Amino acid sequence: MDKRVTIDQVYKLLGVDPSHSQRTMIGAIMRERWLSYSGQGEVDKPLRAKPNGGGTQCKAVYPADWLEPRVVKLLKELGDFERKQIALF
Repeated sequence: MDKRVTIDQVYKLLGVDPSHSQRTMIGAIMRERWLSYSGQGEVDKPLRAKPNGGGTQCKAVYPADWLEPRVVKLLKELGDFERKQIALF
């Protein structure tokens, strides 16, 4: 059975802490990329504890070997984008 992880687990593994808006954007991008890649529909979204301990929420879980390299690549792309945006001001 393949290992399944959430995007938040990949952030922890990488030691990064994206902003709320970045997390929302990355989650949406990963969902669209998964749908395009798999053609199987959305991934499972089991109920999990919130990271702050305040309740629960549904979190998408992806195959780790698919998700981890794509999150790393996307974080690099977004980092480049943010540096370019900051340079405008």
